[in-house]
Amino acid sequence: MSGPQRSRTPKLYEFDPDVKDLLDIDSFKVHPWSPKCSIPSPPASTHLDTHRATPQGKFTSKDFVEALSKNLISQARAQQAKGEYPDATPTQPIGDGPSNNLPFIHTFEHVIDELVEVRNRVQERCENLEGATQLAETAHKKKVQELAGAFESVYQSFENLETRINEVGNTAIRIGEQLETIDRQRSRASEGRDLVEYFIEFSQGSSERLEWLRTQSGTEGQHKAAVVARRLNAIAKDVDLPGALIPTLAIDLTSCALQTMQAQDGIEKLCESLEKDLLRDFDRAYKDGDPRAMSLNLTFSNGLLLMISFFSQHCAKVLQEFNGGHSCVQIYVNQHEFFISNAKVTEVDEIRYSEDHQELSNPLHSPPDVDSSLIKLYDEIRMTVRREAEIIVAVFPDPGAVMQVFLQRVFAQSIQQHIELLLQRAEKQSHLAYLRTLAATHAETARLVDNLKAYCEKETHLFVGVDATVSSAPSIAVTADRCFEDLFVPYTEGDRYVDRERQGLVEAFTAAIAGFTATLQQRKKGAKGPSALARAFNQISSSAASPNPAAKDAAAAVPASPRKDGFDAASIYSNAGASGSSHNVNLVAVLAGPVDEDVTLPTTDVALRMLRIHAEAVTRSVELTDSQD
Repeated sequence: MSGPQRSRTPKLYEFDPDVKDLLDIDSFKVHPWSPKCSIPSPPASTHLDTHRATPQGKFTSKDFVEALSKNLISQARAQQAKGEYPDATPTQPIGDGPSNNLPFIHTFEHVIDELVEVRNRVQERCENLEGATQLAETAHKKKVQELAGAFESVYQSFENLETRINEVGNTAIRIGEQLETIDRQRSRASEGRDLVEYFIEFSQGSSERLEWLRTQSGTEGQHKAAVVARRLNAIAKDVDLPGALIPTLAIDLTSCALQTMQAQDGIEKLCESLEKDLLRDFDRAYKDGDPRAMSLNLTFSNGLLLMISFFSQHCAKVLQEFNGGHSCVQIYVNQHEFFISNAKVTEVDEIRYSEDHQELSNPLHSPPDVDSSLIKLYDEIRMTVRREAEIIVAVFPDPGAVMQVFLQRVFAQSIQQHIELLLQRAEKQSHLAYLRTLAATHAETARLVDNLKAYCEKETHLFVGVDATVSSAPSIAVTADRCFEDLFVPYTEGDRYVDRERQGLVEAFTAAIAGFTATLQQRKKGAKGPSALARAFNQISSSAASPNPAAKDAAAAVPASPRKDGFDAASIYSNAGASGSSHNVNLVAVLAGPVDEDVTLPTTDVALRMLRIHAEAVTRSVELTDSQD
């Protein structure tokens, strides 16, 4: 709505150009009299609205009036200077007289009229813009609704298309599965037909097709011939009725039986010949390791360049299909240098006759470390396993199973033989030497098993069968644990270890209190009857006096090497064999110390020695027995 209308006064004269510029609408956007002002809002009355703030600055009537009056004031001063206003005095301001106010009044009246028109034009323009904005907004909303409907239609179309694609995909999957089933059935039917034809040829005394496939078709032909031979061998073993596979031949039952037997004999001979040839080729390639024989260069992650014979890999694969590959695995393991090295035989002899760790039999010395020869053997086993893993992976289709066989052979032959020699040597010295050696070897072997399991777990991808149908169960870690348990079963099964530990403790404790026991025996002779304490010690002594038939032989086998401390295994066992008891003078001297006839009770040092011996026995029990026991 527009404000109150004002009757326009006739223009007696035109505005100055500067005043016209001030009254233009565009001048109110950035007006010259205030650089921060913008167009003001239309006044509600004919009077100017003062001090109205705008985003760019402030519009004030004072600045606007000064801009309008600037030229009028200049003209009035010029006229006053010329004497055109006689009524004005020098001290009277310009415009105080009646004649001086007329230009200002006329100018302001016309300016107000122009401002009213400007306000009306601005209001009209705003109304037009509002109407256009409403129309544009309505059109925009309509277009947005149309686009939303179009997008909804497109989204629905995509959903329908996706549903149809899924249906087509499911149909294609079902068709593919059916085709795979049909193809498997066709392959089985074709293989069955070929097997029947091969069997008929063998029944007729001919095997040319299979021989040609074996000798003239290259590596793939050998592989296929091995598969066919294995299946024919299984069929030949299952054939019981004469002529069961050739019922259409018009011949008598006797002829069918002869032909069936002939086919079985021919298949058996072919299988034997095929296996021998493959094993011979594998053995020759394994021994030669000649890269000229179609070798395959394989670079492994550790930077080692190995020349793996192509024949070894091929023969192992064919034998895997033929009989599971057990024969070539046995050849590989049995002929391995680790098991047949002459250096190891010499080393075993040195272990048998060595005299290391004489402190094993001295209970006052701390248990020495495990024998250095065993540590050396275990280090060599670690390096051998890492090196052979690369060869096994490159040659055999099921490297996990081959590694299990290799580890079983390592534990059953090398480790077991070495531990037996160490224990036999220690047993010739004393019970304590045997127990200390058993605990030390058990702990060191456990560390070896943990290292092997950690390596196999880290390199799990190496021991996955090349063929998905080949399984490596049980795992290598399970095999290592089982070999470790089987290795020490002869020494810890049942109460064997506990009995040996008890026997050693009784022997040591009896020697420690030998002086006290002797004093009791002397007192017992003068008394009417043995006291309860004497009977208890007699029971301990009788339980410790177990016969030792091998003591004399053990003493003879140990070289006479007297020690400075008067403690050696030969003298112990010689005394034990002579008296029929495990007590001996040296053990008593070490544990009980010098016997004072005036002292009837064991000293504090003897008690502490007994406690240390018992603590060591407990430590061994933790190592060698199950935690549940």
